[in-house]
Amino acid sequence: MHIDRPAAFLKNNLHRFHALILNTGDHWNEWNLRSNKWEMYLGGATNGNWDIAVIRNAKKFTIHSVIKWLDAQLPHHPQLKVFYRSLSPRHFFNGDWNTGGRCDNTNSVAKERGVHSNHSEDDEAGSAVRGTRIRLLDVTALSCLREEGHLSRYRIGGTQGVQDCLHWCLPGVPDTWNEILAAQPGGGGRPISSQRIRGGGDSIRLLELLRRRPDSAAECNYRNGKWVSDNRRPLYSGFGCKQWLSESWSCRLTQRTDFAYEKFRWQPEACEMPEFEASQFLRRMQDKTIAYVGDSLGRQMFQSMMCMVTGGKQRPDVEDVGAEYGFVLAPGAKRPDGWAYRFPSTNTTILYHWSSTLCDLEPLNPSDHATSYAMHLDRPPAFLKNNLHRFHVLILNTGHHWNRGKLRANKWEMYLDGAPNSNRNIAVIWKAKNFTIHSVIKWLDARLPHHPQLKVFYRSISPRHFFNGDWDTGGRCDNTNPLAKGSGIRLNHSEDTDAEGAVRGTRIKLLDVTALSRLRDEGHISRYSIKATPGVQDCLHWCLPGVPDTWNEILAAQL
Repeated sequence: MHIDRPAAFLKNNLHRFHALILNTGDHWNEWNLRSNKWEMYLGGATNGNWDIAVIRNAKKFTIHSVIKWLDAQLPHHPQLKVFYRSLSPRHFFNGDWNTGGRCDNTNSVAKERGVHSNHSEDDEAGSAVRGTRIRLLDVTALSCLREEGHLSRYRIGGTQGVQDCLHWCLPGVPDTWNEILAAQPGGGGRPISSQRIRGGGDSIRLLELLRRRPDSAAECNYRNGKWVSDNRRPLYSGFGCKQWLSESWSCRLTQRTDFAYEKFRWQPEACEMPEFEASQFLRRMQDKTIAYVGDSLGRQMFQSMMCMVTGGKQRPDVEDVGAEYGFVLAPGAKRPDGWAYRFPSTNTTILYHWSSTLCDLEPLNPSDHATSYAMHLDRPPAFLKNNLHRFHVLILNTGHHWNRGKLRANKWEMYLDGAPNSNRNIAVIWKAKNFTIHSVIKWLDARLPHHPQLKVFYRSISPRHFFNGDWDTGGRCDNTNPLAKGSGIRLNHSEDTDAEGAVRGTRIKLLDVTALSRLRDEGHISRYSIKATPGVQDCLHWCLPGVPDTWNEILAAQL
């Protein structure tokens, strides 16, 4: 009984499976081992580890071993989804199966009707799958409520004997396990609502045992999936979208000659992402305002959306309403601190506000044009506070301006509680960034109950691809071969741990684009420019059309 080896059947057939459901538990006892003549082996030899020789520990060791082995195989079997089903409870009362234990109750849900728990009652199963790509099919607690559903004393022929308080009558509780399995993302089932199940006696609403499952779009994990070639891309022309797209980001206007990077779309692993259709999107966003607030990568996402909803065409009917939001060109400024456009046909407004750190910036001496600025780490931008009530969709980001060079160049000075920051721990740049992100997210989460129309997304960081140096030390991104490092992602957590930690436990959604964008180093602007002059390579911003279009598709799929 090799407790460190998966069943040979699994090893020989894993490539043939698309869904795999595992369980074990009730055979792990001394009686079963003796009657089946099973002897524990470890490392190919008789087990000499006395700790693992304890039955409970041996079971736990085996479950962890199999889960670990499967998790390592999953990247080679992208079609496969694996579920580990938690322990099915026994309901022997006044003894065990061989000492007169009984389960005579016929009163449906005699104890209580619902389950509300933050953790599985099967701790071993919960810990085994934690940190892996294996999903826990957690049925223990809900099944504990259904003692009346066992075979009990009833047998074919009506003979007396040992009661079966382990197995279930069918139809019955195991049907619910399969309903839960089918309702998982990619499981093929309809969303769980108020279907009825029958077990033992009276009908019971599944709705009372399970929280209502959201629609499939809300359940889809867009982080994981793969890039696939699609000749229907791009969604617009880099030549044609001149009304909305900055020249320096339209690589079709540069000396670049390879455009294979435009021909890919993101395919989530557990669901179909709906095709973006501009007129339909605008109808869905009728009488709504979409606001992007962040740095230049946020502006790329904004320009991408403008090109997507117009198809890259000239639209003289679209109104410039920037003045309504205070977006005016200040004296001496290269550009305003935002843009806002309204589509009259649907009264849809799409805007962008520049706030590269998501801090409130306040001039220390308003009368001095060369003044330094208080960078309030614990205050959201004034633009957000003044306009939040006007938004229906808000997309935030920050990241690449958090370095000493940017702070010095912009004359930003960290402030906390209205005074220069004296907390040496927060003065570390990455900690100051993390503190600010948490502060803004916490502030927004507290205000969402007052703005029920508002959906807020925090976009994870867009990866840089400088090789052999940084932006100012000769770093380059010359690769033109799409997906040279692979096409797919399967992760349990975001690569942007700061962002994921900030939104955890809040109503703010993470727009997690870091890992999927990391595969696309060929999509940056690189060495190409309008004037074709040599210089610093741009391995931070993206060619448009390009990767930011996918960010917007993932956003649109969740609205």
